Amino acid sequence: MQYQAPKGLLFVKVGEEPYTRKNGTETTLAVWHAPCAREGCVSPVVIKTPLTNYQTSKSFLSKHCDNHKLTKAEVNARRVAARKLVHSTGNTKLSDQDVADIRASKLSAEGLSLIYPVCVRQLKEILSGRRR
Repeated sequence: MQYQAPKGLLFVKVGEEPYTRKNGTETTLAVWHAPCAREGCVSPVVIKTPLTNYQTSKSFLSKHCDNHKLTKAEVNARRVAARKLVHSTGNTKLSDQDVADIRASKLSAEGLSLIYPVCVRQLKEILSGRRR
């Protein structure tokens, strides 16, 4: 059996294994494998889901094998770096022509932030007319 995950990985069911819940009742879990998303890695992503109603499992959001999963510290470091990048671009000067182009654009502030080196908050203020 195969399942196409929301993030694009194709998981293949490779077996089942018994599992004892915290309350002591017995159940069976399905074991799934998919290729790791890291380029060049041959280790599989291994997840376990309930046998029934497996489509709702958040486990299918996994896309890296155990060797390539980020630690909590790495995730937090990336989050801080991204936040600094967003806030550091908030002081960029825009020309009058840039402001006119932004207001004439049909894109959202999020879409415009990919084009202009300013934060989304500043773009929203420009679009609403509160800022030049």
